[in-house]
Amino acid sequence: MAHQSQRTIFPVDRIAERPPYLTRKALYTLVTERCAWADLARVAATDRGPFSDHLRHNFWLLRNEPGLKAALKQIVNDNHCEDEMAFFRLLRAGLVKGCGEVCHCRCDLYRMYFKDKLNEHKHKNP
Repeated sequence: MAHQSQRTIFPVDRIAERPPYLTRKALYTLVTERCAWADLARVAATDRGPFSDHLRHNFWLLRNEPGLKAALKQIVNDNHCEDEMAFFRLLRAGLVKGCGEVCHCRCDLYRMYFKDKLNEHKHKNP
């Protein structure tokens, strides 16, 4: 299972599908930290990883936007969004992609990070 999620975040053959900033950051980290793809993938979607500032910043921007949080949670969990206005705001922010009935996070890194963060309250408040 861990191997599959590592391939999902950083498959070399899909490098162009990630936002350019994340691609540059990944390559920079691989070179300067002398780490392997697998090592980078293991921490990528966590608050300890090289993308943590970027990911936390995007999540922080949603802090006072319960409608956007709800829409993003629906996209992360169900690949669909009932709130068209919220979807377009998330799309303009570069967090999601899609059209019509099907939408997704822009990249697997976003999906994994936001899924963890948006579903976190389930674990804290049963």
